[in-house]
Amino acid sequence: MRQKIENYIKCLGAALLTAAVALLSGCVDEELPDNRDLDYGYVQFRLLKEIQASPASKAEVPELDYLSDASKVKVTLQGAGGQLISQTLVLSAADKEAAEFGLRSDKLRLLAGEYTIASFTLYDGTDESLYSGMPDSGNQSLTVVPGGLVSSDLHVSVTPRGKVRFTIVKDMDGLTSAPQTKAREGEEYIFEQIAKLDVSVLREGTVDPVEITGLECSFSIHFEDNGDETDGYQTSTVSCDSLVALEAGKYTVVSYQVYDEDDQLLEAIDSNDDDFTESAFTVGDNMTADAKVYVTLYESDAYLIDNYALKKIWDALGGPEWSYRGQTYNTGCNWDFNKDPDLWSYQPGVQVHPNGRVAYLDLSGFGIKGHMPKEIGNLSELIELYLGTHSDNAVSVGGSSMGASARQASHFYTPKSAADREAERKGYKDEYISSRYQQYQMSPICALSLRLHGLTSPAASSYDGLTTEELFAAGAKDIDRKDLSAKPMDVAPGVMYNGLLSLPAEIGNLKRLEKLSIANSPIESFGGADFSGLENLTDLEIYNCPDIKEFPDLSTLPKLTTLNLSYIVSDNPESIKEDDVRDAIAKMSTGAASRSLQMFYCNNNGLTVFPKALGDFADLAMVDFSSNEITSLPDMEGKFDPSELYLQNNKIESIENERNFCDADILTTISLANNRLDHVPDLFRPLAGIQMSSIDLSYNRITEFTFPADLGADGDFAYVVTFNLGGNSIKTFPKDFFNHCEVSYIIMSDCDLEEIPEGTFNAKYTETLISIDMQFNRLKEFPIDFNATSVPYLYGVDVSSNAFTDVPVGFLSCRGLTVLGFRGQRADSGERCFRTWPSLLYQHTGLRAFYAGSNDIRTVSAGQLSPTIFHVEIADNPNIYFDASDICQAWMQGEYNLYYDKSQNIINCEAMLQ
Repeated sequence: MRQKIENYIKCLGAALLTAAVALLSGCVDEELPDNRDLDYGYVQFRLLKEIQASPASKAEVPELDYLSDASKVKVTLQGAGGQLISQTLVLSAADKEAAEFGLRSDKLRLLAGEYTIASFTLYDGTDESLYSGMPDSGNQSLTVVPGGLVSSDLHVSVTPRGKVRFTIVKDMDGLTSAPQTKAREGEEYIFEQIAKLDVSVLREGTVDPVEITGLECSFSIHFEDNGDETDGYQTSTVSCDSLVALEAGKYTVVSYQVYDEDDQLLEAIDSNDDDFTESAFTVGDNMTADAKVYVTLYESDAYLIDNYALKKIWDALGGPEWSYRGQTYNTGCNWDFNKDPDLWSYQPGVQVHPNGRVAYLDLSGFGIKGHMPKEIGNLSELIELYLGTHSDNAVSVGGSSMGASARQASHFYTPKSAADREAERKGYKDEYISSRYQQYQMSPICALSLRLHGLTSPAASSYDGLTTEELFAAGAKDIDRKDLSAKPMDVAPGVMYNGLLSLPAEIGNLKRLEKLSIANSPIESFGGADFSGLENLTDLEIYNCPDIKEFPDLSTLPKLTTLNLSYIVSDNPESIKEDDVRDAIAKMSTGAASRSLQMFYCNNNGLTVFPKALGDFADLAMVDFSSNEITSLPDMEGKFDPSELYLQNNKIESIENERNFCDADILTTISLANNRLDHVPDLFRPLAGIQMSSIDLSYNRITEFTFPADLGADGDFAYVVTFNLGGNSIKTFPKDFFNHCEVSYIIMSDCDLEEIPEGTFNAKYTETLISIDMQFNRLKEFPIDFNATSVPYLYGVDVSSNAFTDVPVGFLSCRGLTVLGFRGQRADSGERCFRTWPSLLYQHTGLRAFYAGSNDIRTVSAGQLSPTIFHVEIADNPNIYFDASDICQAWMQGEYNLYYDKSQNIINCEAMLQ
């Protein structure tokens, strides 16, 4: 059987080989027959406007309106033998516009030979006859080549047309370098407002104008095309976006109407008006012409008067030497007046209303020098004026110019609602307060515990810029919280960041002005300005102006809401003094401003007396009199009720009539940090149960925390989120603290604290405690009543830099505890006293970070570590024996962070030592 199969395969192979040879032998050159039709060829007709061609054909009907109207052509041909052939062919072009440059017919198949075109007829899409014509005398014959294609042109009499592009340009022939009295008729508008155009044009030889409507336009600023490419002169035009088809001929613009983007008529003018400027243009067949429509600028328009005022301000304040330093515009930029006068408001730091009137002027950052000219009073629509701000932070005016706060760079001003203004004031307050004061910060370990539970506190704000991983790492470092709390001043007091010397009396003309900032300048005078004219002023900042010799009367400002008078008292014998500031406050307290003022900043003015007149302001909600020389607080007779009070960095030793100083039910934040108080003042009793945000009494001279006798055994003293007593010298924690104070975060670091009495946490308000920061004290133990029952919601504890020998059992009983700091324990002798690793630590299911660096831990055995406590610090434990077998795998996979020294004795994880 196998032999048969092999024979079959051999036979099959031989057959295939024979077939292949036969096939190859057939692949030789062989002349194939020509399959083309030797008796026929093709002709294609091209229809063109006769204006493009030489002699005209004879039309049997009037000229065609548009060549694109023709859809078909019927051509009659006469053959060499005299026979007539008529054929209708479809016409085509790429589009309707291209059709005006010519149409092509389908190809016509004919016997080869000589033919004469007798006539042709054009039809529209419904087969209606449009046009009948005859070929040109020199284009009547055609020859059809066998197998080829011949083209023949048919010329059609068509109305000649072209396209026009309209551009609106400015007529400035009557404009001079200063505003005159010539005025427009009707409402004012600016060139940039033009969004649509209606225009009428008249063709030479006709009497009826052509009306062209609804042309949409685009505004652009560009260099003037005057042949000089080096002068950089800028102008602007408004170009129509569409081309308009018109019959060929000479035209004149006879009228126009322009509209804004809301289709509101801006101006309508025709050739009968004196200010109408004619313009002519010529339309050629199938050509595109440019036509200009002239709009007259009027010197008396208010927006142009504003622009001239800007030029006067620039000239008077050393404009040629300006060089911007800030965040919003290009460094070193200046104003540029090498442009049409209506474009003079297109400058960095200038924004306008839709009608072109200046709404916003920010000269911060340019290095202005000199006396503000009276023309500032012409800017009667001005809303915001910045002549420096408290956040100027570059070089002084002696060098180049200084920086300014970043603001929107759009040319048009965005109107602000009441809610917008309120948000701006809050942003201003947060930025200003944080730039000058930040309360003593809790440790990064306590901040981490808050972060892991989605909580925040102003006492943890210094860590906001850190990622969670960076915050984990920060807990393993020695950090001086004083450095965290210290904020660099936004400007150096007394250093001038611009050279403004005075304001004119005309500043009082700015009746729409809402925000005015004058800062960091040697200004001496307000020119006797009557500020009562600033009837809409809500926000006023006069900051770091130590040379002021006269103080404007602010009492008449009926809408004044935010006032900053800081760094305005100096050693200059001719400038205003503390008494002048107090007198100004007293005067305001009896005027219109007393009913509107809500936020008052008065820092670094050397005030020694807290103004009692502040109690006469009806709605004063935020008061910042920090960094003065105040030694005591007067009896405010129950009339002073701010919600935020900042009095840090003074010399306050006493408060007269503490219970009546301010309304505790309204007060949410108070800072008396860095003063000279020797006890915790009785300011905070929450009569209506309203929780305060923060009480900061850090770095005073408090040695004992006792409660008023009339409070009773369980009367409420404070209901607050963050209670900060850090930096005092309170050796014994008050046993009854949590019977009188309901607190979430308590900070008592660096207090020389030695004892927390037994029973302290067996109190009514311990359940609200979330975080305890008691670093840098001398504690050796915690009371036994500190446990899961008394503090069930405790998340963070930091008792680093104390004198513990063991982790208190109560700490590990708190199942919610997330972060525990136990670094740097030292005995009174200075020796490291924490040596024994907590044996039950690995059983804690809620703990995520344990910091035990800078101790003398001896042994951490296998089974004493849990991978769920995935951040552990053991660095600077020189005698440690650490078995890493429990966590090695997680560590190598990046799921466990161990802060250690490679010099330590770590076993069962060689990768850690590589």
